[in-house]
Amino acid sequence: MCRQIAENLRNAAELDLASHRDSVTGLPNLRQLEALLDTKIGDSITCSSNLTLLFVDIIDFREISALYGASVGNDVLRHVVQHCEAGLRRADILFRTGSEQFVVILNDVGTAEAEVTGEQIREAIHSTPLQHGLSGSIQLEVTVAPVSCPTDGKSFRLLAQTALGKTQSSESVRRSPTAL
Repeated sequence: MCRQIAENLRNAAELDLASHRDSVTGLPNLRQLEALLDTKIGDSITCSSNLTLLFVDIIDFREISALYGASVGNDVLRHVVQHCEAGLRRADILFRTGSEQFVVILNDVGTAEAEVTGEQIREAIHSTPLQHGLSGSIQLEVTVAPVSCPTDGKSFRLLAQTALGKTQSSESVRRSPTAL
């Protein structure tokens, strides 16, 4: 009886852990991000230390998936994750928050440094086309919007709205995916 209970508890723990991770990228998901930010920002709606987030959005992801299929869409996600992680420090945490969206918590980083990090990630993804099939590649583009608490908002929802506004008002060139 004890062995069966222990096995059931282990299975439940594994299932709970899996529900907090994205199945394609292995990254923590939106629920994990919100739980972490709740502890960082707190119910008092004040930020005691500098909290900076990078919102990364894959441009035309749905069109890429529709054109090339779900398998290539998953490869796009992993490609973006690889380049995001390469541009981050060990103290930073990358989350997958939507079908084509990611959020990075940059620990103890100011807005200026976050902008540099975001531009490096954007450029790395842009300059490294995703190879697919025997001879094809896809030029990917992402938008990256840094926001900080409390300057740009005092809740995750407000920070996300500010990031969306920055993305929409930026003068960055939005290109459709180009097969090379």
